[in-house]
Amino acid sequence: MTQPLDLSWEPSPAPRRSGRCYLRLAGRDVAMAKFELEAFGHLGVLSVLDRWECVAVITHAPGMQAMLARYLEALAELVEFEVLYRSPPPAHAATTPPRPAHAARTP
Repeated sequence: MTQPLDLSWEPSPAPRRSGRCYLRLAGRDVAMAKFELEAFGHLGVLSVLDRWECVAVITHAPGMQAMLARYLEALAELVEFEVLYRSPPPAHAATTPPRPAHAARTP
């Protein structure tokens, strides 16, 4: 018999924006880029935007720019690609917005 799911905790609020990194790579290398992304602990999601121009985007959580840089270094050893754009790191240290006062837990 399984225990009922405890829903008494409140999840933290979702980040306001995801980071994005646009790449141009050969169509034959898209699968390798996806597999390498999975090897990095599912750092983000790779989606092909234009299959004719071979443009893809990696959508990742804010604050993961350092991990993304390591991923791109590892990927460069496997396939050739060009970084078209990388979203800048968040201006503030926190990756999630502060909770509004009315959402605070009460005892």
